[in-house]
Amino acid sequence: MEWLRALHAAYPACEIHYVLGNHDCPEFFRERLDELAKKLDRFQWHEFGVRIGTALFVHGDCTHRTMDPAALRRFREDWDNDRQHGRWMAKAYVAVDRLGITRAAHQCYFPRRTTVERAMHYLDYACPEWRVNTLDCYFGHTHQPFSDYRHGDIRFHNTGSAIRGMGFNPLPFRMPAAMVESLN
Repeated sequence: MEWLRALHAAYPACEIHYVLGNHDCPEFFRERLDELAKKLDRFQWHEFGVRIGTALFVHGDCTHRTMDPAALRRFREDWDNDRQHGRWMAKAYVAVDRLGITRAAHQCYFPRRTTVERAMHYLDYACPEWRVNTLDCYFGHTHQPFSDYRHGDIRFHNTGSAIRGMGFNPLPFRMPAAMVESLN
């Protein structure tokens, strides 16, 4: 919450749209986001995604495998009761990351074309008309950064991950004032 408050304060001319993902879906966190949205005038959160103009934003956990909206909800249920793991588990995770195992696993499991096709499959079910007005689709989750990957008339962009040893590709852009439509 402090990070979101600081982000809000640092960019007073910007709207902040927060799209939940698998690590963000526990009920207690969603409740805190509701409280924050009541306090911060330019902050909104979206459970499954948001369209802003011709851009569509989803977390990307819908690319974890081929899913429809019901499958994504089931996938997130596992994370809803996620709890912190012990110190030894955190150290083991850091060691695996430093060895490059996490990065290699993501490269194998999330090849660009397959990942984009999984996203498209999900979106075809979640919002059937999405292809009509979408020029760009932004997501993360896979820890595999790329931008301007075309599939048909739509460009796909993935920011990667700010986790040590993984690729990170922040994607700055300016959006004209446009209608915001939540995919919830």
